[in-house]
Amino acid sequence: MTLFESGYKAAAKTELERKIREREDKDKVAQTRTDFSDNTGGTQSNIAFAQRFTEEKQARREEQVKATIHQNQFMRNEIEKRTDDFENPRERAERYFNMDSVNAEISRERAKAEADRADYESAASSKCFPLSWEREK
Repeated sequence: MTLFESGYKAAAKTELERKIREREDKDKVAQTRTDFSDNTGGTQSNIAFAQRFTEEKQARREEQVKATIHQNQFMRNEIEKRTDDFENPRERAERYFNMDSVNAEISRERAKAEADRADYESAASSKCFPLSWEREK
């Protein structure tokens, strides 16, 4: 029986070990590819996060600059009593005060005109018109 010869056993054992090593090498290559793709995927994810973080940081910085500019304008307008893009409360109060005095003047003039008209109507109704004028009506 040639199956049990020592040369055949050694050759079969060597062939089996060679096949096992080949499979292990293939598994190592596959595992290395998987590890590499996992590592590159993680790295890409980190890079994307860093880019988003940088963009958000830049956006926040721009918002902060705009807010600072707006605050400076607000404080300058409050101190200098000027308006720029919004209504200064001090100027609004002055304008409303002036409008109140204007409205009061208008009311006085209307009352005077109404009194004059009432006087004129009462004077016209009490006068005696000539008969010729009454006929023309």
